[in-house]
Amino acid sequence: MPSTFTTNTGIEKPGSGEQTGSWDVTANLNYDVIDRAVNGALSVTLSGTTLTLTTTNGVLSDGQYGTILFTGSPASPVTVTIAPNSAAKQYMFHNGTAQTVTITQGSGGDLVLAAGRSAVAICTGTGAGAQVRDITALMNTATSANTANAVVQRDGTGAVALGSLTLATDLAVAQGGTGASDAATARTNLGAAASATTITAGDGLTGGGDLSANRTLAVGAGDGISVAADSVAVDSSVVRTTRTITAGNGMSGGGDLTANRTLTLGTPSDLTASSTSAVTASSHTHAIDSTIARSAVTITAGNGLTGGGDLTTNRTLDIGAGDGITVNANDVAVNSTVVRTTGTQSIAGAKTFTDNIVCTDNLTVDTNFYVGDIDVGSNGTNGVRFQQLSTVTYLFTQCRALEVDTTGIINHYQGNVVKFRVQAAGNVVNANNSYGALSDLNLKKDITPANPQLADMRKIEVVNYRFKDMPDDAPKHVGVIAQQMQTVKPGLVSRDEEGTLSVKYSVLVPLMLKALQELADKVDELETRLNGAQ
Repeated sequence: MPSTFTTNTGIEKPGSGEQTGSWDVTANLNYDVIDRAVNGALSVTLSGTTLTLTTTNGVLSDGQYGTILFTGSPASPVTVTIAPNSAAKQYMFHNGTAQTVTITQGSGGDLVLAAGRSAVAICTGTGAGAQVRDITALMNTATSANTANAVVQRDGTGAVALGSLTLATDLAVAQGGTGASDAATARTNLGAAASATTITAGDGLTGGGDLSANRTLAVGAGDGISVAADSVAVDSSVVRTTRTITAGNGMSGGGDLTANRTLTLGTPSDLTASSTSAVTASSHTHAIDSTIARSAVTITAGNGLTGGGDLTTNRTLDIGAGDGITVNANDVAVNSTVVRTTGTQSIAGAKTFTDNIVCTDNLTVDTNFYVGDIDVGSNGTNGVRFQQLSTVTYLFTQCRALEVDTTGIINHYQGNVVKFRVQAAGNVVNANNSYGALSDLNLKKDITPANPQLADMRKIEVVNYRFKDMPDDAPKHVGVIAQQMQTVKPGLVSRDEEGTLSVKYSVLVPLMLKALQELADKVDELETRLNGAQ
């Protein structure tokens, strides 16, 4: 018969007739298990957020220790699970960490062990609903986890206090109870029935009644009284006789507020040449004496003004209208002879500019426009044309005339002859069919022979194609595909800011020249070999 094991500690029980000659091994192991359960203490260093204490049948395991000491410095609370949940256990726990340790075995309830606290606990071992119960609540200071269900509790200062006590039957009045399980019956048993006690509303109050229900007393709002949720006040209809309005210097009237009151401004006295400013009990203003000489007072027109004079008559001051200024009845404005830096303006007549002109919007010129430097914003309708005329040739000694017509063609002139043209379709033509690039030896360094190119040139696919914006019957172009060129000569492909690829066709010319030279060498070699075979 095979061995069996105790449910709670995992002690092996050999079957009848089993383990002949080896009982000592099993017995010694069982003694060690019993020693752990009775006197063993295990120090467990906590670091993570979870830990499982497992009792394993027939094997020395951590869950068999009777005392568990938690140490370490975990960063957050730790949950310790007792396994298996079918094993009833008794433990002594001590939490030596700075975090809360929760001991759990199932959903029936946990032991929450505060930092620095100890507890003797039992694990019920009832499966998924197993519970960990604290049976030593008096050993710890009061916390909801350790003493919430204790009849005798210890608070945070160490003082002992009584907890709640649930009785099977109501405690009789003679035994110090109420003989009831509800408040109304208790009051009746104690001779304090709510209906026997009444609260009566006194003068100025309303409400009240016996105590069989909640009662409210409220202040009555009489004439002139305003009652709010938490205050009583005199309202605005009440006149306070203790308030007085007093007429100050230069005024009359006033009085207390038992009636409406009026304050009246005193009659002013005349102002003479010798009068001084003063306030009396009934006066504070004065009239100007007509004998004062106004010729002694003069208004003088300052810079930018005209008019003025003494005060023997009405005088007018005007703003002088200088160069570029227009003076109207109620404003002053810059006239059309002045060039503004913002807004739309038509400029008539010849103008000379001594510095650069920067145009951030359209610029329309009816006749020739001559400047040293100019930056012109885009014009989506009309081209911008710089024209070289025989009468003003000296202005164009360092440039040629450039014209963009309304169809999008760009022409560069020498005199009246087109020397260079960019057509609307993108083709570029010039007068002598020559396109050059800087190639002077004096400009170059690090000169070495080019690498072989024939193999790469053979990989480049030459195709016929139309652009997608071209009509289906338009002539096809001949060229290469940039994406395929990238796989052979990525240095010949560039990408613009919109992600469109382009090929440097002009760079292909020296590469093809190098490939042609390689091909010529091969031809020479073949001819030599053929001539030698004859």
